[in-house]
Amino acid sequence: MTISFFCLWLSLSGWAGPADSLSTIEFLGGEIRWESVIELPRSSDVDLRALERIDDKLSTVTSGLVEEMKSMRREKGLCDWLSYQLIRSVSESLAPKKSDYFAYTAAKWHFLKSMGYEPLLGVGDSRVLLYVRTSDKVYNLPFKTIDGRQYVCLNFHDYGYDETVAAVEMSF
Repeated sequence: MTISFFCLWLSLSGWAGPADSLSTIEFLGGEIRWESVIELPRSSDVDLRALERIDDKLSTVTSGLVEEMKSMRREKGLCDWLSYQLIRSVSESLAPKKSDYFAYTAAKWHFLKSMGYEPLLGVGDSRVLLYVRTSDKVYNLPFKTIDGRQYVCLNFHDYGYDETVAAVEMSF
């Protein structure tokens, strides 16, 4: 009787055990799982200090998640573009784009950096632009050349392809 009551209590309380603390995304027939919900700092300001707070939080809690992402990249032989799609999926699960675009973009920047890419995040005019270094020829996207290196903007489409956005002076 005690065990039945306890099971009924667990069922009614919504507690389902340790699996509840796992977050999962499916990607190309595989799964990535990580412990617990990661609460990212929220900010109404789009500035470098807010970026640092988000990056610090992600640095302290996502090392296992980054290793899972790297493992999937190796096992599936993901090219750079598919690796970026994986990063977008994970970032969306941590900071949904519609509810906190800045945190979503900061998470993508963090994971690109953690996975060995060379991203830059430009902040200015209440906007955030994500650039990544590439030696590929890229068409119809804004790019910046910094110290002789080409960086292409990955989130230009989020601003409706407004060419004035790419011309905004950014702090990197």
